[in-house]
Amino acid sequence: MKSTALLLALSSAVSHAASIYSADHGDFGIAYDGSSLDLHYHLGPDAIVDGIPVGNDPDGAEFAPDAILTLVPEPAASRPAGAAWDFLGSPASAPIWFLPQSEDPQKPFFGIGSEELDPADWSSLSLRLTAMSAPASGNFSLYQTNGFGSPIVQITTANGIDGSDSFNLSIGGHAHHNWAFTAPGRYDLSFTASGIHLTDGPVSGSGTFSFIVIPEPAAASLSLATASLLLFRRRRI
Repeated sequence: MKSTALLLALSSAVSHAASIYSADHGDFGIAYDGSSLDLHYHLGPDAIVDGIPVGNDPDGAEFAPDAILTLVPEPAASRPAGAAWDFLGSPASAPIWFLPQSEDPQKPFFGIGSEELDPADWSSLSLRLTAMSAPASGNFSLYQTNGFGSPIVQITTANGIDGSDSFNLSIGGHAHHNWAFTAPGRYDLSFTASGIHLTDGPVSGSGTFSFIVIPEPAAASLSLATASLLLFRRRRI
């Protein structure tokens, strides 16, 4: 009885802490407020949040990082064999849950965009993973695949988190990546964007984006089983 009550309370707390982004197009947005870089969600009008479209065509809406929990549902993929895929941090054939760089109508189509920055004002822009809270045995990777299917790795936590978990962004651009996770549960990923503004000099900004991996069909709300997974997390820096 007590454990059921605990799970009910935890499920309620999680569901009220953030809205759940479960499908269609959205971006990890990067903007400049005149003093620092602003990291946020920019979700399109057709993006599904708490079971309904965001609306406000054609602009959609922006959300603070802690206002959204991004769903990573089934189906999982089997980790390919070969050393080129070791960066994922799991053995060959193990399940990998991911948001793909190509649109899947059953999953969030989550890009990284800096369209709000004018390329004429900047000389550089980069994004770095600085910390992660994740399930035991959980690893995160951000990568792209080229026309031959080979991975181009931007970030991997399989060997820890350090300065190599950083990559340059196209200023004023937009790109899609594979967001890969090796275990069910909640991942809180802390990022820092850094750039050189041609007038203001070096600037940066940080934010923590949260993802929930569930080993069952996506739903608009979290189940008790999903909520219980949130109890088992670790933090790596």
